[in-house]
Amino acid sequence: MSVILTKTNMVVAHEPEPGDRFIQVVWFGPPEDGKHRRVFAGPAWPADQYQSSVDWAVSMADFMVYPIFVTPIDPRELSTKEMVQ
Repeated sequence: MSVILTKTNMVVAHEPEPGDRFIQVVWFGPPEDGKHRRVFAGPAWPADQYQSSVDWAVSMADFMVYPIFVTPIDPRELSTKEMVQ
């Protein structure tokens, strides 16, 4: 796992493991009910897009309040409707 510090925020980039075939960028919004932050996730991209996903997250981090996470995922963790066509 790499933690990349930006001017006012950070990106947490988890390293892909052998079974990971996709990359998803995840970030959080403010709490809706005062306790639970809202979760946002971008589309799942092929694993070969890992570095471009990290680069995008770094470019966006200073516009966000909370850290951005770049998360490699195994196909079993992804429903087919989330995949980028």
